[in-house]
Amino acid sequence: MPQQILGLDIGSYSVKVAEFTRTLRSYELVGFYEQPIVRTSPAEEGVAAEAKAIQILFEEYNLKGDFIYTALPGQMTAFRTIDLPFSNFKKVDSTIEFEMENYLPLPIEEVVVDYKILSAQKNSSKILVAYARKGELIKFLNLFAGVELDPRFVGAEPVELTNLQNV
Repeated sequence: MPQQILGLDIGSYSVKVAEFTRTLRSYELVGFYEQPIVRTSPAEEGVAAEAKAIQILFEEYNLKGDFIYTALPGQMTAFRTIDLPFSNFKKVDSTIEFEMENYLPLPIEEVVVDYKILSAQKNSSKILVAYARKGELIKFLNLFAGVELDPRFVGAEPVELTNLQNV
C-alpha cells in the first residue's frame, strides 16, 4: 500500500510542503505547496504566525501524511565537527555528550545533541555534531501541537544536507 510522506520546511517567510508517495520500489513527488507567513503586527510572535500558515496550508490542500518529516531552522541550531580517536559506533554514542561539554557555552543539561559520522577509519572518526537548546526544540515542537501534527522525524538542516550527498 502506498504511503504519503510530507516534508515540511518552516522558513523565514513561508512554510513549504513537499508531498511524496512511496511504494515498495520508488518515491514520487506528487505536490509542492507554499504558504507565506503573515504577521499581523511587528509584535506578533513568530510561532503564532507560523502555526497559522501551517494550518492554512494543510486545510487548503487537504494534506494528510502517514509520515511528516521536518528540520529545526538553522538559527535554532549550532554545529561543530570533532575528531575522535575511535570509530566504534557504540563508543561514539556513549561519549559524544561528554566530548561536547568542552565546546558548549552552556551546561549539557540545557541542550539536545545529535550527530552524524562523516568518516571513520580503524582508529579515528570525524563527527558532525548538531545541538540546540532544549527550550528552542520544545518551542518548535509546540508549533506542531497547536495544529495537531506529529512529525515522525525532526532533523537539523545542515545534517540533512550532508545526508543528501550520500543519495
